[in-house]
Amino acid sequence: MHFLFITYGSISLGGGDNRSVALLSALADAGHSVDVIASSVDLPDHSHIRILIGSQKSPVSKRLLRIGILRATSRRRYDAMHLVDEAALFSTFIGMQRKAPVIYDARRCFSGPAGDPPSVLWKLFPTYFERLEKKLLARSAAVLTHSPRLTADLTERETRVRAVESSDVPLQSLVARRDVDHDELMQYFEDKPSCIVLFRVLSDTRQELGKALRAARKITDSIPSASFFIRGNVDPEAAGMAASLDIHSRCVFLADRQTKEFLAALEIADASVLIPSPDGRYIHEDVYTLLRATAPLVAVQDAVHENLLNSANSIAVLSDAASIADGVLQTIHEPLFSRALAAQGQQLIADRFSYSSFKHRLRMVCNEVLKTK
Repeated sequence: MHFLFITYGSISLGGGDNRSVALLSALADAGHSVDVIASSVDLPDHSHIRILIGSQKSPVSKRLLRIGILRATSRRRYDAMHLVDEAALFSTFIGMQRKAPVIYDARRCFSGPAGDPPSVLWKLFPTYFERLEKKLLARSAAVLTHSPRLTADLTERETRVRAVESSDVPLQSLVARRDVDHDELMQYFEDKPSCIVLFRVLSDTRQELGKALRAARKITDSIPSASFFIRGNVDPEAAGMAASLDIHSRCVFLADRQTKEFLAALEIADASVLIPSPDGRYIHEDVYTLLRATAPLVAVQDAVHENLLNSANSIAVLSDAASIADGVLQTIHEPLFSRALAAQGQQLIADRFSYSSFKHRLRMVCNEVLKTK
């Protein structure tokens, strides 16, 4: 079958859209031929994937992407169109005109109480755009969602939505595994660490970053040679905050584009810490990555993840530096308990959120859409 895959975002494991990488890979691995239109694309070559629009050097504007969509659909007949997030608002009705069923990969609800509108126009003309979103949901042959809460949000907007939940997968499933060069990672630090803690800060606010750094400071009070990888807000003020706490030489900040470094650090970490965003509504994809790792997970309590994280696969802590530090120190001082936590997390991923399960669910959706075409 021939698919047209459209997104206004970046498709890349280096700071781009990891879910789109997984979806594209799953479609191609199933033998489907996929044409791609995206703002930018950075993927290994695949015999079943053809990039129509998607520069690696600079992002393509939405205007040029829309022109490309019109040209692609006028030149070739597609068996189905796979539309990601905001791109579906423009592309769904083109698919209807071309008689190509639409699979809508929803990342959020655009309107309503839980709405996250793509532009200010949605606030200026709410009634019109609410109707537009309802039409999109009702007319899509299938709507992929990544969490039960998103399914509920979309169903509240339009009861006729044909929602299919397809959770994200851990990054380890999408990146070719490489042997970790331990010495190379250690060169990040001025002094050799006795233990390594990886913080994943989902919010880009100074407050949440500060919470992670203060927790790191408290950990060094008990383990002076501990060192830290921090993935989150990496602007210049982060280094200054670490310096003010006298832990700058013990902290390495990883940008979103440093996916391989993130995974390599996670493989040698003695513990990982999840600090969720206070404004988060849906499960973040990196939670699956942290659970898949061999390092035990310490997670700040959060309602968004309460159905995924529990006492069997993680240590729940309060949202303050002292509690976070205590949780990390528990994992360091109780290695048998920590290994049991990590094993449970890995088993959960293997049972419910593996890449093979992800591919199977997507294949069943595609078969159902094409069968009813």
